[in-house]
Amino acid sequence: MNVFVDLDDGSTWNRIPIVIKASEKPPDLTLYSSIDVTGVLVPTPRNSALLELHPTSPVTVVGTCDQKQYPLCGKIRYDRDQIRQFPHLRFKNSK
Repeated sequence: MNVFVDLDDGSTWNRIPIVIKASEKPPDLTLYSSIDVTGVLVPTPRNSALLELHPTSPVTVVGTCDQKQYPLCGKIRYDRDQIRQFPHLRFKNSK
């Protein structure tokens, strides 16, 4: 069985899927973790125009995202009042 991880380095809107064997998945891999991965890009089985990364060495977690320190890092929908607590985000949620 495989685990799929979306790699997003911020340089493009597209993500690259990383295919990791379930037995080789790092136990501390969480949402928005920073990872170090080396591998081979191969066409996906269903669409040869898309690529996926197959690691050639173990995936290493460099850092995790603590939701207490970074409360907006999860896949949770926040209401406007909660977001307005962060001054740098106020302009993004004004009507």
